[in-house]
Amino acid sequence: MINAQEKDIKPLHHGAMKMATGPKRSEAELRRAMRDPRYWQSGHPERAAYVADVTRGFQELYPPAGGEGGSLLVHVRSYERRRNGQPEQVSDYHQRRARGAAPPAAGQAVPSERPPAAVAAPRESFVAFVGGAGDARFGIVRKFQEGNAAPAPGVITKYYSHENMEQILNDIRVQSPETRIVLVGHSWGGDTAARVAAQLGAEGRPVDLLATIDPVGNGNSEGFFNRVRAGSREWINVQATGGSWNDRDNLIARLGNRYGSGPQRFADQHISAPFGHGAFNALVRYRGADGRSALERALSR
Repeated sequence: MINAQEKDIKPLHHGAMKMATGPKRSEAELRRAMRDPRYWQSGHPERAAYVADVTRGFQELYPPAGGEGGSLLVHVRSYERRRNGQPEQVSDYHQRRARGAAPPAAGQAVPSERPPAAVAAPRESFVAFVGGAGDARFGIVRKFQEGNAAPAPGVITKYYSHENMEQILNDIRVQSPETRIVLVGHSWGGDTAARVAAQLGAEGRPVDLLATIDPVGNGNSEGFFNRVRAGSREWINVQATGGSWNDRDNLIARLGNRYGSGPQRFADQHISAPFGHGAFNALVRYRGADGRSALERALSR
């Protein structure tokens, strides 16, 4: 479904943030601006003004056809569509539309003077599965990753221990900027995955999806959650709420400082799953309010 935000774009008010002044910006400069967190990060305090300024830049670069009343340049938010049965992510783009024209119906193709910034083929995905402290002995996440090592063409999965944060960072840093980066971490591995996301966000490369599966660790604080939020374009947190109080896995998780419901105010989606802490397979497959599980989102393209 195309989610278009249509409105006349007016000059910024005096004192509002401006991205650039002076000569017209090139399309390359405007495309780079669209990768700025202020453009794509929902909830950013400068997002509305920043999007308006980028839109104004496109309007200056490509003036309305047929005079002032002829057409309107609108901002179309990123959305997911299906092509040949496969999910495909379409990036934000700007589109010229006749003034007064109704927004397109769901799934309707939209003619445009400039093609949308959609990838020609589904993006490559790098999915890092990060196991917790007990994985060295039981291999819960490692065995799961091995069973899902080739989920679809173009999707690469790799297993890491929760102690391998630097290796995860280095493996992600060498990925192409167009590669979709996904982190799936369980228990202490969830804490490591969250720390990786926070670090990459500070470096200017937030991950596309972070899935923390009943995370455990020392990063359980509001300040840390804010940094994780800034480093994740989408964050799904799954909280294990099942099993008895004295189950071995639940007891170990409590002793290790379980995140619990702490991320709920920060994650895009918080899923309460009726399973114990050690049931990674069930937790990662449990579907949230939108009908999709963390695993389905992680392995989609």
